[in-house]
Amino acid sequence: MVKKERKEELAELQKRLGYSFREIRLLNKALTHKSYVNETGGSLKHNERFEFLGDSVIDLIVSEYMIRKYSDYNEGVLSKIRAGVVNESGLAKLARKIDLGNFLLLGRGEEMSGGRSKSSLLANTYEALAGAVYYDSDLKSAAKIFLPYIKKEIKAYIETPASRDFKSDLQ
Repeated sequence: MVKKERKEELAELQKRLGYSFREIRLLNKALTHKSYVNETGGSLKHNERFEFLGDSVIDLIVSEYMIRKYSDYNEGVLSKIRAGVVNESGLAKLARKIDLGNFLLLGRGEEMSGGRSKSSLLANTYEALAGAVYYDSDLKSAAKIFLPYIKKEIKAYIETPASRDFKSDLQ
């Protein structure tokens, strides 16, 4: 069960995402770090299973998009691009764009050590959020939410000097 004041917070995040969870407890779980569960006990579950699922969800929606959009690129180039965007720093950047850190449930130690702004924690939570959306609905809904952000990052990545070798590979 999600407390009333927490439901109001979660409503704000749902508004930012443009998605309303059928089961709000799934969103709450996606935002619950293991440190919080360890300190509070009870029946609350942490987000690591959703993180596991979300990693695959993001990889699939990005891979499908890139296969369609960049049909002239070989799979080696596509893999390099995906790895350049879908990584800890890239996902943390996307998490910061929606201010995901402010919605996390963290234990005191993690809170005091700046957990809300740690790239690893934000990236993991972003994946957990993608997993929760998928679990609550379907792949199409997850793609609708997450792909617009990731498309911009893919385009920017391809246009950077670091990606010039990809363009050479293509030519």
